[in-house]
Amino acid sequence: ISGMSGAGKTTLTLALAGAGLGMLADDVTFYQAATGNQPGQIWGIRTRCKVHTRTIELLPWLRDLPAGSVSLNGERLVNSRSLKPATTNLTAAPGIILFLNPRNPEAHRIEPMDKLAALTRLTRENVRAVDQRREAVAGRAFEALTELVRSSRTFQASLCPRLEELPEQFAALWS
Repeated sequence: ISGMSGAGKTTLTLALAGAGLGMLADDVTFYQAATGNQPGQIWGIRTRCKVHTRTIELLPWLRDLPAGSVSLNGERLVNSRSLKPATTNLTAAPGIILFLNPRNPEAHRIEPMDKLAALTRLTRENVRAVDQRREAVAGRAFEALTELVRSSRTFQASLCPRLEELPEQFAALWS
């Protein structure tokens, strides 16, 4: 899941995790490109999730998870390791890249995304180094993202507040 800060990545991830899907990580994920006969892998660092008060209103079951104190901007730290079912996987094979667009009040909108547009957006939202040489950090990152997009189905979504509808809508993507 990719999107600018505040797009709802954590809210979407928690909504899907609350419906029984596993959660690999929040905010800190890495992609290791395929090498030889080894497929690409995504791996993450399980940290506590910064959860906005509004997300807790939309997903009231979050109140039951162990949490830290409320910060000044109305966020709580929620221990994602407490999610049920517990996720024990340390890595996952890439399959779908989902870009979050601004929210909308009407209905969830999920649609396929062109691979070139997906690569452009993934690079813009995730590559922080700037160097024109292919063998430099930015060049290697771009090459890995290119392979990730090539090997994945790409979608963009604009979500509405009815989070209880998300698992059913996203189930169609995985089938």
